Amino acid sequence: MALIENLEHEGWEEFFRDSFRYALEVLKNDRFRPVGSSVDDLKSWLTAGGVAQVRTHLNKQMEMRRFPSSRKLAVNDCIEQLVRENRGALLDLMADGIVPYYKAGAVRDLRPARTGLPRYSQPSSR
Repeated sequence: MALIENLEHEGWEEFFRDSFRYALEVLKNDRFRPVGSSVDDLKSWLTAGGVAQVRTHLNKQMEMRRFPSSRKLAVNDCIEQLVRENRGALLDLMADGIVPYYKAGAVRDLRPARTGLPRYSQPSSR
């Protein structure tokens, strides 16, 4: 079942959170591991254009499927929260070139100013 179909049902938020976290884990450890279609959607969107691409695709699909405004808002709020909660993992994926640095969308304000990206999920050696 595609990700958008799972967002129509009760319990969508827990499913979305689990899928997002798993997609980040798979991208970090084994990008080409076979996964379910929901995680595959997230993987492909993240690698094509970062969080902005996830948001764009989900908003288009929610519009086509005529999601209520309250659910659209809740999904977008959930995306923002997931970005904050997974900041280090997203920045690491950007540093590794897996998630595009220049199209990171919601994490654009998290980019360091210099071009040599540090590994954010590891303690600093300074």
